[in-house]
Amino acid sequence: MTSPSQRPGYENALNRGLIQLCKATGGRALVLFTSYAQLKRTSQAISGALAREDVQVFEQGEGASPQALLEAFKSSERAVLLGTRSFWEGVDVPGDSLSRW
Repeated sequence: MTSPSQRPGYENALNRGLIQLCKATGGRALVLFTSYAQLKRTSQAISGALAREDVQVFEQGEGASPQALLEAFKSSERAVLLGTRSFWEGVDVPGDSLSRW
């Protein structure tokens, strides 16, 4: 994977990798970002491909509170949650909601 400073190449590799991972695991991933702008770009890039695989993408910043997003993610069998700073600490997702790779 290229360096994050090499933006187009890095973002393309990140998006391809996330799509592959989420297809293989049926979602069940919490993806954390340091940049809200990067989160938005990634969400736009992966949502269509994952929707075709029946994997829902939950995205922080779309109006719902972080707690509401987390609850929706936990209750979904095939979902990925994209989050920023507020998901870094104190998040507990027990059971099979996340895949451990």
